[in-house]
Amino acid sequence: MDDAHESTEETSQLIPACIVIANCPLSADIVLVSSDGHRFGTHRRNLGDFTGVFPVDIAPVNGEDVPMPDLDSKALALFLQYVHHHRQPDLSGVPFKSLFQLAEAVEKYDVYSATEICKVQMRSVSRAVDTIPPQSLVLTSPHVENHCLEFFNMPPGMITVS
Repeated sequence: MDDAHESTEETSQLIPACIVIANCPLSADIVLVSSDGHRFGTHRRNLGDFTGVFPVDIAPVNGEDVPMPDLDSKALALFLQYVHHHRQPDLSGVPFKSLFQLAEAVEKYDVYSATEICKVQMRSVSRAVDTIPPQSLVLTSPHVENHCLEFFNMPPGMITVS
């Protein structure tokens, strides 16, 4: 594991540098922790500016890391790329699991700049895996349910949300 995103067992109070954008000129002032324990230094101001959910003045209680339980390290890195003034990432080769987590997160946190491209990529993936019946999908978040129903052109109630 590299120093830029350390496991939470190691130094819990140091804020790692932002690594999702090469040579990011901004100082990291908050740490988001992925579901698999990787710590990402990022910028409170960017979270406030690029999302509809994080307030600009977000501050963790007692300087603690902010857990992001719905995003593994791959999906969290993609998510953070969308909250920078930078070229958006190419999602064409992103594994389905990471793409799905990203799509849920951009809906949940109102990252409007990523919503449409995630929808396009999910449509593309759904066409590629059309052997999976949509009724077999079980979503963990209601944030993506409407998009899945739209992708598969299905009426409400056909996909389980747990």
